[in-house]
Amino acid sequence: MMQGNTNRYEEYIALRAELILLLTASRQIMYVTVAFLVASIAWYLGQPATDRIGVSAFTLFLYLGLLLSGTIYVINSNQVYRIGGFLAVFWDSRDSDRRLSWHRFNRRGPTGGFLPDAATLVYVGSVLAIVGLETALVLARQTRPLEPTSVIILVGVAEVILFSQIGRYLRRQRDRFEIEWRRIRGSAERRAAIHDEYETIPS
Repeated sequence: MMQGNTNRYEEYIALRAELILLLTASRQIMYVTVAFLVASIAWYLGQPATDRIGVSAFTLFLYLGLLLSGTIYVINSNQVYRIGGFLAVFWDSRDSDRRLSWHRFNRRGPTGGFLPDAATLVYVGSVLAIVGLETALVLARQTRPLEPTSVIILVGVAEVILFSQIGRYLRRQRDRFEIEWRRIRGSAERRAAIHDEYETIPS
């Protein structure tokens, strides 16, 4: 690789390290989510039926946990695509001696794939497992009278629809960040505006 500006090369190294850290965090979020779900269900089923909290309350707790996890995952992924877009626009080059295109694998996944598609499967699968558990407990008559089980199942369906959009939403974000960085690169005024935002005292 031939980069004439040492400071810019150091910038690339720092951004690369940050991107790897964020990608690792994204995977860990999904691992922790699945472990939390399995442990919670095992704990619940391990309790005597008479001592369990209501099925609806437990299911709602799991839904909220998944919603929090999914929100953190999306926020983290947005940061990945913001940095990845910057590297794609300012560091990628058609010159084979200067081309640094490894980050495109990290932003888009393997050929023909897309990283957040795995998250979609994890979250949608998790919600379906919870809905299945609640349905089984309802059919086994292990619910308390007046529990709003039907409403909770509908909440699960709504979460399935929401989580199924993760991949589509992040694809749009990936493209939006790259388009915005291209506009900034092509405009001296936009580049100056970014630096001006970091001024603490007006000049």
